[in-house]
Amino acid sequence: MNTSMIAMLIRKDVHFFHRIVAGYIVFGLLAIALASIPGATFFRAGGVLLVTTLVTLGMHLPVVTVLGESRNQTLAFLMSLPITPAEYTWSKLAFNLLSYFGVWSLLLFASIAAVHLQGHLPRGLIPFLLIVFGGCAANAVLVLTAALVRDSLDKTIRAVVFWNVVLQGTVYSAATNRAIHASMQGGAVVWSADVFGFLLAELVLIVAGLGATLWLRSRKTQFI
Repeated sequence: MNTSMIAMLIRKDVHFFHRIVAGYIVFGLLAIALASIPGATFFRAGGVLLVTTLVTLGMHLPVVTVLGESRNQTLAFLMSLPITPAEYTWSKLAFNLLSYFGVWSLLLFASIAAVHLQGHLPRGLIPFLLIVFGGCAANAVLVLTAALVRDSLDKTIRAVVFWNVVLQGTVYSAATNRAIHASMQGGAVVWSADVFGFLLAELVLIVAGLGATLWLRSRKTQFI
């Protein structure tokens, strides 16, 4: 595997798209600040903005880094380089996953810190918060899978719609789950079997998406 060429492609994406990533960090931190203001209205508005930030980032990066190269003829230039489809896939996975999960980790840490520092936010929210963040992460990985495997804007948009519906269903199911809902307003963090069930399902989706991407792309011998 040509690791130097993979590193070069990653640096290219960092150069062109680092401002996009920085913008989402700003929006995410603003959302957390809004949710930290006392009052149910601020909490809900900040929560919606935070989820929207994570979901949109998970859609935006694959569109500009994977599908955008096919549309603006960058892929034609890449085909002239000494790189295989598998190495191209690794570079796209590396940049997208490092960028997304870098932002994801920062915002998760900031959200948990906000819960601990703000006396009006119950610590019982933390397991539910992790389920929401896990759902957003699974959503982002599966959209990236669709972009890399299908290489079609239309099919990727369909994947975005489908997985966003699944995410909404997951959040609703977790919020209305009896065990999780009962502990959300408490002062202690409760790790119930239902919480672990949601987190495990999200982890399985992430691993399955990455595995499917690597397997299907490894079978390609040409870029197009």
